[in-house]
Order: sequence, then C-alpha cells, then structure tokens
Amino acid sequence: MLSLTMHSEHVSLPADEQQQIEQQMEQERFAILQLPVVCGISDMVNGKGRGFRVNLRCHAASQHGTGECGGLKRGVPVYVSNTRTTLLECLKEVHNQVLRVHGPKCIAASKALQAERMAQESSQAPSSDAFRTMMNLSQAQQCLENATAQLNSIKQRADTVNQEALHLEKAGDVAAKAVHAAEQEVQALQAQLHPKRARLEADVEEEDEIENVGDCTLTDYRREASRVQNRRDALLGSRDTEPNYRTGSTGYLHHPRLGLIGWVSYWSRGHTDSAVRMIGQLIVKLGLTERIMNELPATEDIKEAETNAKIVELFKEALAETKRCRNEQQRIEYHIALGLVMPPRDEGWIRRICKRLGVERGKSGALGQTHARCGVAPARGYGTKEIYSLTRR
Repeated sequence: MLSLTMHSEHVSLPADEQQQIEQQMEQERFAILQLPVVCGISDMVNGKGRGFRVNLRCHAASQHGTGECGGLKRGVPVYVSNTRTTLLECLKEVHNQVLRVHGPKCIAASKALQAERMAQESSQAPSSDAFRTMMNLSQAQQCLENATAQLNSIKQRADTVNQEALHLEKAGDVAAKAVHAAEQEVQALQAQLHPKRARLEADVEEEDEIENVGDCTLTDYRREASRVQNRRDALLGSRDTEPNYRTGSTGYLHHPRLGLIGWVSYWSRGHTDSAVRMIGQLIVKLGLTERIMNELPATEDIKEAETNAKIVELFKEALAETKRCRNEQQRIEYHIALGLVMPPRDEGWIRRICKRLGVERGKSGALGQTHARCGVAPARGYGTKEIYSLTRR
C-alpha cells in the first residue's frame, strides 16, 4: 500500500492505483514542459500543503514581442485545496493556467527566443577541449585501424599454422602406425630368436598384480587390495613348498610399492638405528633368531674369531700353569712354548701378544741359550744372542 497526500489528510491507496496516478502525473508534467512558453516546473510547499508553479520564458522573450501576459517570469502557484484534493489535479490546473494566460503572441516570442539561442550555440567556435577531443578521436581511430590490421594479420598466420598443424598431425598418425608395425615386427623376430621360457610359479601368482594403482579404477583397486590382504593373512609355516619369489627391481626387496626396503624406510623414516631395532624385533617376534644367524654373511668369520679367542684363552691358562718352573726341564718347555707364538721382530706384535698372554719381556739371553741347548731354533727373525727372554710376572 502506498500513500497519496491530499488536502488536510493522508490517504493510502493500493499500489497499482498509486502507480497509475504517478504515470498520469508524469504525462501531465511532460505536456506542460512541451509548451513553448514554459521552461520548467517547480515543486511548491506552504503551510496549506504541496503544489506546483511554472517558470516562463515570456520575460526573456519580451524583446521579440510583447505577449498577452505582459512578460511574466513565473506563473501563479497552485496548491492542494478543498477543490483540488490531489497533486494530479494541481498539475492539470497549472496546465490550464498557462493556456489561459498565454496566447499566440507569447508563443511566437518564446519560439523566436529559442531559435536565437540555438543559432548562437551553433555559431560559437569550438573550444580547446573540443579540438583536443577531435585529436584524441583521430588518434583513437588510427589505433583502431592499426589494431584491426594486426588482428587480421594474426588471424591469417593462425590459419596458416592451423593448416600446418593439421598436416603434421596427419603425418604423425602415419608415423605412429609405421612405428607400431615396426615394433610388432621386432617383437616377432625377437620371439623367434629368444623363445619364451615356461612361466615360473612367481609369474603365475603375480600375473594380476598392479604395480601403479594411481590410475586404476575402483574395481581394480579393490581387487588389488583384496589380493594383497590375502597374501598378508598367510601365516609363516603354513606352506610346505618354497615359492619362486621374484628378485630385481620388481622383486621382494625393491618393488616400487611392496618392496621390503621401502617399507623399512617408511616405518623408520630413514633412521638407521630405528631400522635396526625394528628388524631385530621382527626377527624375535617371528622366532627366527637362530636361522637368521645362519643366513648372515659374516657368521663364519664370527665363528672363526670365537674359535681363535678360545685357543688363546686355553693357551694362556696353560702358560699360567707351566710358568711355575720347578726344574730346568720345565723352564725349557715354558720358553719353547713362548717361542712358538712369538712373531718376527719387524711386525710389531711382540708387546701386544705379551700383554694378551700375561707375560713381560726381558733383555737377557736366557731364552736364546735355552733354545741352543735344546736344539730348538730361535724365534723367527731373531738371532741367538739378540732374542728377548720372556720371564714370569
């Protein structure tokens, strides 16, 4: 609901009716402004209410002739009253007022004034802004022509390039077909030269494996996930025959997705100590400690080192018993035993061996004299007089 101001009260009208009244007011206002003697309409407000007043050209046009109104500048204001209850009725009254007061003379003088002003406006020389605008317009037109010519040239080049690309694409298709045919011929010749071997069990078991699951469909992904999970659920020891597992870049160590090395790196995050602890815990968890020890490459070396250490300990204990010489024969046997394990002087092992056996070396020639009396050759690299005697601590 909209409102329309009336005399001494505020009346609300429906929206469609209010819109219709406003359209009629605009039409009436336009009809008044079309009169030659009218140059504008002013809204008026006083204590009684709202209204309108026209602005006239008669005073300015008096030099072209005296009209019936005597050269008025403005008309008489018309307000809302008891007889004119709406603004539309006020506009109609203003229209009638202009028609009553202004006759043919006023109309002729006003038209002459308008013609004079139009002639003056057309005769005036263009300003500097107009010249600048004309220059800018000329430059803009020239730029437009250049851009249009460049666009046409680019379109021609694009058409040429597209045609060449089409020819190259056709040539590429022909070359691809030739390459495919050549590959088939090469594969056929290779099959003749190198017949395929019988598929191993590993090949049969892995024939449905998907190495790269990034581009596979949901069905393929679920099938691969089920295959991997079924393989993971197999218990150690549940199979009697050893499978022919694959090796190499797609084998159990270096497989891009399922390789053991990759999974150890994943869980340890590249930390060596963590990887060692994880592998050790896995061996213990699976109960494979002894079997793993037998499979390690350095097991034989470790066993040999343990054997040598045991021999040294037994020899050291024997020396500890025999060094308590009670007669000359025991002393000779003691010195002979020491001479058997002494290396040449130039190897630098004498001090280390003495420390390991719990003996110390002296500078007397007793050991050499003992060897000479017993017919035993001195230690390697030593003369009879130069040999170091080894005494008890």
